[in-house]
Amino acid sequence: MKVDEIIESALRKIQVTAPSANEKADAMEALNDIRKELFSGGKQGQHAITVDTHTLTVSTGSYTIGTGATIDTLRPSHIEAVFVVQNDIGYNVKPITAIDYARIGDKTQIGTPEKYWYNPTYTDQTDATIYLWPEPDYAYTLYLYSFKPPTDYDDLDDDITEPPEYHGFFKWAVALEMAPEFGRQITPFMYQRFEKNERIMKRAHMQTIPTVETNVVNRPGSAEGGLFVGTVRLSTLPFTLA
Repeated sequence: MKVDEIIESALRKIQVTAPSANEKADAMEALNDIRKELFSGGKQGQHAITVDTHTLTVSTGSYTIGTGATIDTLRPSHIEAVFVVQNDIGYNVKPITAIDYARIGDKTQIGTPEKYWYNPTYTDQTDATIYLWPEPDYAYTLYLYSFKPPTDYDDLDDDITEPPEYHGFFKWAVALEMAPEFGRQITPFMYQRFEKNERIMKRAHMQTIPTVETNVVNRPGSAEGGLFVGTVRLSTLPFTLA
C-alpha cells in the first residue's frame, strides 16, 4: 500500500474527496507525526528488529551511535540484545543502568565485554552512546539488535513499511487528526472505528513483535543459538554462542 492510498482513504472518511497537493502534504505530515508518537516509547509499537555490526577498537569502551557517528546507523530507540564476537564465537553482553555503570571503579579494565550501558541521549542534535565494560581486549565484532524509530515518508508514492494490521489504524488516526483543519465534526462512529482499528493493530503488535531474552542461550535439543520468544526462534544468530 502507498502513502497516497492511506491519505486518500483517510480524507474520504471526513468527506474530502478532491484534496489539493498541499492538503495531501499536510495529511502526510500528520501521518509521520502519528508514527513518531506510536513508536516513541522504545519498542512500543515496533514491529521489526534491525541488526548493526561494528568492529571494536582495543581499549576503547565507548562508541557513539547515530547517522555519521562511530557506529553509523539510525539511533536506536531501544536495544534488545548485544553480543561481541571473536572467531565466530559470540558472547552475550548484558545491559546495566547508568547508576550501575557509574559504580564501576575501574572503567579502563580490559577483557571480553560483559556489560553495556546505553545512553540514548534524547535530542535530535546529539548521538547516542554505548559504553562497554570491560573495555575490549580484542577487535571483537559488536552485534547490536535494536528497534529504530521510523524514517519519515516524504513522497506520496512511498510504500507503507508497517504491516497491513497498521493500515486501518493509520487511516482513521489521520482522519481524526485532519478533521478540524477541514471544519469536520468528529462523530462517535469515527471514534469507534478508530478504536477498533487501534485494537487490531495492538493485537497484531503483541503477537508479532520480536523480543529477545536478556540471557540468550542454546535451547535443549537445538544445535544453533538464536533469538527466542519462549521456545519460538526469531532468528538464527550468525555465530555460535559461548
